[in-house]
Amino acid sequence: MYVDLLLCSIFVALVFESGFWDSLDEYINKRFKFHHLPHLLMCQLCQTWWLTLLYILITGNLSLFNICVCLLIAYMGDVWRPILNLIKGYLLKLIEWLGRVI
Repeated sequence: MYVDLLLCSIFVALVFESGFWDSLDEYINKRFKFHHLPHLLMCQLCQTWWLTLLYILITGNLSLFNICVCLLIAYMGDVWRPILNLIKGYLLKLIEWLGRVI
């Protein structure tokens, strides 16, 4: 279950890194003046918190300890993005090196 919660956090970090929510908010703001997406969708911490909390509710694992784990995992969202960028950089260097070798 905790691996699933970590994967939810990584998924949210990847969606935020893609810029999906910013693009969607820009589209909504152009279409409907002075309207924006709710803060829940524009905040990585909030989105991870509610997604992981919903997960433990649906799976029936609601406990005080699991709520604390959800909070900690949501707080780690700022950690995942640099780690994912580092992994991406190393993979790009590996592909570039393979291109020179072959």
